[in-house]
Amino acid sequence: MRRLCVLAAAFVTPALAQFAGLHTTQTGDALYFSSPVRPAGSEKPFYSRIYRWNAQTGVQIVAEVNDRDGGDCERIYYQLYEPQVSLDGSVWAYTGSGPVASRSCSEREPNEGVIRAGPANPTRRIAGRIALSPNGRYAISSTARAASGRYHLVTDLVSGLQSVVAGGSLGVQARVTNDGSLIDTESTAIFLASRTGETRVFPTEHPDVDDAVIDPGGSIIVYRTRLGPGRPARLSRIAVATGVETSLASGFGFSRPALSADGRTLYFWEAGGDTLGFSSMSTSGGPVRRFNIPSADFAVSGDGRVAFLSTASGLVRVDLETRETTVLVPPTPYLTNVYRGYEPSNVVALGSSFQISGAVSGLRSVRLCGEPMTIQENQPSFVRLEAPWTLKEGDCDLVASSASPFEHGLSVSVRVFDPLFVRNAVFNSQYQYNSSSTPFRAGDLLIAYMTGLGPLAGGAL
Repeated sequence: MRRLCVLAAAFVTPALAQFAGLHTTQTGDALYFSSPVRPAGSEKPFYSRIYRWNAQTGVQIVAEVNDRDGGDCERIYYQLYEPQVSLDGSVWAYTGSGPVASRSCSEREPNEGVIRAGPANPTRRIAGRIALSPNGRYAISSTARAASGRYHLVTDLVSGLQSVVAGGSLGVQARVTNDGSLIDTESTAIFLASRTGETRVFPTEHPDVDDAVIDPGGSIIVYRTRLGPGRPARLSRIAVATGVETSLASGFGFSRPALSADGRTLYFWEAGGDTLGFSSMSTSGGPVRRFNIPSADFAVSGDGRVAFLSTASGLVRVDLETRETTVLVPPTPYLTNVYRGYEPSNVVALGSSFQISGAVSGLRSVRLCGEPMTIQENQPSFVRLEAPWTLKEGDCDLVASSASPFEHGLSVSVRVFDPLFVRNAVFNSQYQYNSSSTPFRAGDLLIAYMTGLGPLAGGAL
């Protein structure tokens, strides 16, 4: 199915970004997505894994890697992302990535595509990022070398035959047709490359490299034109058969177009004025239908009846006819940073006060090394905590939990002593900052706040 993608960076918050890469089928009976959250109470690492939802089983993990140690030169692709599924749901795929363990292995491919087609069929692995054709017949792959050389490989998943074709691939299914053709963009043109090597060129005006899509049948291309600062973006349609281009809509907040399976309906992100969320319209033109549901990522079923959105209210399903909304996964705390004083740090000292930032609305408890934490302050975007004195030095997880069946956390290093001056917390004896009006002078008594000093020795006070 067509994936309806990521919200412009200015609007993305941790609350909205915890469920990413949403992808669904023709009827919306299954949803695939990636997320680093784990089942609550488990000991799984916080690596990105692939989840699947359907009405019968709910949300389940369908692909994960829990050990990243593969030796010096054996790559472990433990971060799984970009899930994709064929319209009929029979084939699904994702891309895995992982760091190089040593410089001697730096030539190893950083990504690997994985394709699955049910228990009766073997798992297929292809080097590089992959894009699955909507019918599940072809896999478009791009290795690091292919990306720099602007070419891609097309693998026929039935015959196993591969062909090398000019043009870059971004690992996006919405740019691939059922016959394995792929669209690519340049500064003044869009290219349509077939799997047999034929290329058609459609001259255009500044197409956005990320915002060009084609329907599964290969009949309509829709792209966004970026017209420069202070000018609205434009969504345009190109009829592939004739090459005729038609302007559909324009606005300052238009982005991320996607198409229904039949190419008749256009979905896109719109943010401007009183509108914030995804909208739709006919590819033949006409009025815009607005839904005004803020989301970081969303997908619409091929038949255009169901949408899935990653929102501040959690992962939700929306009936696009009735606008009825069902929460599939409630808000899940999503942590981004640990701060000591005002500086980001992964070090926590015993007894110190520190802060975690992210999306923590609905948070109920925080554990550090398995021990409950004292919550000193709880705000929607951060929580201030006090580290227990009973912890032992070493690396462990800081985990936030809520009513969600999932939880998220960060890896931190616990130390007995880790002295740190608190920035902007130095005063004179009248508790005044050093400034032009109240400058520190020679002989002044200065008061400085520190953290991470550890337990006081006996008789120190």
